[in-house]
Amino acid sequence: MAMDKMCAACSKTAGDGLIMTTENDCDCCDCQKAHGKAHTTDSKQSKQEQNKVADASEKTGTQVIDYRKAFDDFVPLPIPDCPICYVTMPLSEYDIHMDCCGQVICHGCRMRVLQCAFCRAHRPRSDSEILAQLNKRVKINDAVAITRLALYYYTGHRGLPQDQNKAFELYQRASTLGCPQADFILAFFYYKGLITTKDMEKAKEYLTKADNGGIIQAGYWLGDIKKSEENIEAAVFHYRVAASAGMPEAIDEVKELFKDHRVSKDELDQALASCHTAQEATRSKDREEFDRLMRERDEWNRDKRIPSHIFE
Repeated sequence: MAMDKMCAACSKTAGDGLIMTTENDCDCCDCQKAHGKAHTTDSKQSKQEQNKVADASEKTGTQVIDYRKAFDDFVPLPIPDCPICYVTMPLSEYDIHMDCCGQVICHGCRMRVLQCAFCRAHRPRSDSEILAQLNKRVKINDAVAITRLALYYYTGHRGLPQDQNKAFELYQRASTLGCPQADFILAFFYYKGLITTKDMEKAKEYLTKADNGGIIQAGYWLGDIKKSEENIEAAVFHYRVAASAGMPEAIDEVKELFKDHRVSKDELDQALASCHTAQEATRSKDREEFDRLMRERDEWNRDKRIPSHIFE
């Protein structure tokens, strides 16, 4: 399959009216001076990736996926608001689970709450009280509660014996009940070969389930896998989706791909703007105060060599 000449900075091709004036320049955009070297035939990686996918699809009979169009048409799952402060939940705080009634709140509100705002239960003061509340939720098949109990068995936390096989069974149970957090953790187990046999196909399967369930980190990880498989178009798609949800690591990947001329300037600018907007939507004074206290705690723990879980 012949490869059309393509501007590496704006991604236009001959079909879009691209005019190559020299081997190193074109008349399709305003970035010739800044990115002149990127306009050479040898640096058209984006088009090359499309051709590789198209050639492979012709041999296998599979359908070609236009990932850039897929991103334009993509409608992400809405990130929920904290039911107390009504500020969008941060990406890392989906697991702030109230063991008493199963509600999920942000860490800023958790810091302020001594009594549950929903069921009026008092905040537990001991491991036995925490486990008593948690087990009530587990008995009624609360998938997030089951995932939390699995974590305690996996780490031997909250006074429970460390039992990784029990933890694996609980994660599988939570996954069956539709918990994307459990899917994400199971993907990690299969990817690393922890507790179970290493299985990349199962890891991808659980990552895809977690990604479809709204776990942004799962989509980012899928991007890493696609990148390692040289499927750059698919990797860019996953990184851009994660960046649009406010994940800074995804922005770093998009920047690196831009340097390699795999991402256009417009795509990079869009990713930066959407990431900033998503991050700003999650800010609150209570969360910033909590983050400050956690940084101070971590610094103190490093100095005193005290396990951080005793503060939880």
